[in-house]
Amino acid sequence: GDGGVSELLLKTVTWTTAGVYQCVVTYSDYTPPTYAALPATLSIRGVTQSPKSVVTEEGTDITLTCLTTGPPVPSITWWKTGAQDQDLGKGKLVGDYKSLLILPSVDLTTTGDYKCTADYNTLGSHGSQTATLTVRGIQSHPVATTAVKTNSAKFTCVIRGDKPPALITWSRDDVAVDMATASVVKTTSGDDTTTVLTVDNAMTAGKYKFSAKFEDPEGEVVSNSVDLTVLEYTKEPQNTDTVLGYPLTLTCEVQGSPASLKFYHNNTEVVSGVTTKNNQGTLEVDKVELGSAGEYTVWWSTPLLS
Repeated sequence: GDGGVSELLLKTVTWTTAGVYQCVVTYSDYTPPTYAALPATLSIRGVTQSPKSVVTEEGTDITLTCLTTGPPVPSITWWKTGAQDQDLGKGKLVGDYKSLLILPSVDLTTTGDYKCTADYNTLGSHGSQTATLTVRGIQSHPVATTAVKTNSAKFTCVIRGDKPPALITWSRDDVAVDMATASVVKTTSGDDTTTVLTVDNAMTAGKYKFSAKFEDPEGEVVSNSVDLTVLEYTKEPQNTDTVLGYPLTLTCEVQGSPASLKFYHNNTEVVSGVTTKNNQGTLEVDKVELGSAGEYTVWWSTPLLS
């Protein structure tokens, strides 16, 4: 009788398209009513897992992964793409279908786009999607500081990369800084991005940890965490009128951090009669003389502030 041809066209095949296909012909007027052709297997070869984009800091070790399928066993090659693709070799093979590209101690020159290809000789080749490696180097971490409660404090952090970070946030004790009590200024010069955090004077005496975080969709880099020590006068010397021969006691106390206190009389340090303990300083004059009159000041200091 009359013959016929049927074609099945599979457009834009994916890994789920692979499988066994069979053509079945049905006759309404004949017995047996159907005829099935031998099954045909469709195999798809190529890269099944592309390397993933990464954001990291200078000096870290990075590993990119490429997974393929077969048979046959492909020849896997890594590339750094650009105006002219750079052949990076086979990487570290794990079995027949997996390759690792190991990049030790990356630096800013390692930044770029990477991909792998699977070559099946006469059957063709297949390339992975491109992964972007972004390397950032913190050139200047914030520095620990001390401030008086009525003053503000500043932290500065500088990061270097081929492009500015998508988002910069500052944290206090691992919680995002409340911008109602602080302000941030960001500037960019060449490959460097500088962020400056100014903390207002609303904080109470104590010690707080601050850090900067630089974020991109593929990852983040975090600066060192440093201390802000806030000091507050809880007791200050008061103006005093007294009588010759009477005793005089002046007291000063600071809260927030261990501090060293010194008393001065008319800009000259007073040594006799001074005692200090637990952030409190006391000056005791047994008998007031005419030379005792004048201006008394207290200087206190910590390792970071005086």
